[in-house]
Amino acid sequence: MMVMMQVVPMLYLHFTLDPMLDISWATRAAAMTCGSSSGTAIYGMLQPYLTPDGSGTFTWDGNEDIYPRHEHWCAAAANLYAQGVDGLYSYLARWPHEESTFRMLRDVHPARQGALRLADKSYRIDEYRLL
Repeated sequence: MMVMMQVVPMLYLHFTLDPMLDISWATRAAAMTCGSSSGTAIYGMLQPYLTPDGSGTFTWDGNEDIYPRHEHWCAAAANLYAQGVDGLYSYLARWPHEESTFRMLRDVHPARQGALRLADKSYRIDEYRLL
């Protein structure tokens, strides 16, 4: 398949990693519009921050807990792959890259989805999901 367009559904004002993010509407639309060889690749965005209170807001106060841990990345990647994304977009990963970031990039690579299924994952349920 020759990729003619690459789509990353995201908002530039919301940088909180959501391991339960639903972008199946985008993967379904790409498949329904032109079939499986549409030439449109859908990439899931791995957002760079994690807010412990689930508020979706981000204020940096020097607290290192704002960065997702390995099991958060794995949960988000597994969720996005399950929705049929063609790959992952992670340009906002913590910089400079440390070994933990390189490990995450290796472990969520599309060719390693089998290993990702077995990886530890951490999901969270926010209040807005229960309403």
